[in-house]
Amino acid sequence: MDESDPTPLDDLLLARFDRVAPADFAVFLDRERAARDAGYPKLT
Repeated sequence: MDESDPTPLDDLLLARFDRVAPADFAVFLDRERAARDAGYPKLT
């Protein structure tokens, strides 16, 4: 098994999340960068 191959645990964990289109994820990243650049603290 290659390290990049998903394990059953990976599949289980990823099943909890909805996949999004790359364009939608880019919007999220743009908003995150804008907040960081504006001086907002990073959410953890």
